[in-house]
Amino acid sequence: MNLPTFSPYWVTTPIGLFLFALVLYYLKTKRKFTFDYAYSLGLQGIHLAYDDSVTPAPLQLGLVLANVAEGPIKYEVDQFEVVIEDRAIAHPVFKSRGGVILRSMSTIYFYPPFAQELPEGRDHLNGVIRFAIRYGHPEIGFLRTMKKEVSFSLRLGDKSGIVYLTEKESDDGIGK
Repeated sequence: MNLPTFSPYWVTTPIGLFLFALVLYYLKTKRKFTFDYAYSLGLQGIHLAYDDSVTPAPLQLGLVLANVAEGPIKYEVDQFEVVIEDRAIAHPVFKSRGGVILRSMSTIYFYPPFAQELPEGRDHLNGVIRFAIRYGHPEIGFLRTMKKEVSFSLRLGDKSGIVYLTEKESDDGIGK
């Protein structure tokens, strides 16, 4: 039996054009999302959780992350370090590595609590937070990385609070 070994051009050309159009559509969509999601994850603040009714009093810091994009943001924390005075948690264990933030919403990503590691008898402490977070559209994937280094001063006691200053920051596209 002799089978034809060629494909007629009226069959292969439309298939090739369709695949070419599909690739162009994908590239255009990814480019649009990359532009739309540029600088859309922001640090809205630093959350301070402190309970002095327990001994030793645990102290926990969290990043308040805000989504200012037109759609949801998927994020994953690659690096998160907190140093208070000269102390840090050697091997912090996080509950999750990231999540999804809906449009115009915010969330808090917590660092594990400090307890024994803090100096005792002081009501003002200084420190540094360094973090790197990849983010993008949940269906497209990670498009950008936000990196920051923030110095802070916190007050403990009855009127606990925190103030911070962003020392270094960048928001770069992935794959540049």
